[in-house]
Amino acid sequence: MIKEPEHTPIQKFRLPAEDWARFGQAAGTRNRSALLAQFVRWYLREGPLPKRPAALEEDHVAS
Repeated sequence: MIKEPEHTPIQKFRLPAEDWARFGQAAGTRNRSALLAQFVRWYLREGPLPKRPAALEEDHVAS
């Protein structure tokens, strides 16, 4: 019997630091990995699209 790993392997990808910081604000810094996994499952048509949080206050600032 093959034992399932307790944790998934770490994956790396490129994203501008400012986007990563804003993503952390919106998702919660401890929830980013779980949310990215949900996006991947949605993209593979294996799960629902994650719900978006309310807009951040800085998103409401007119440009």
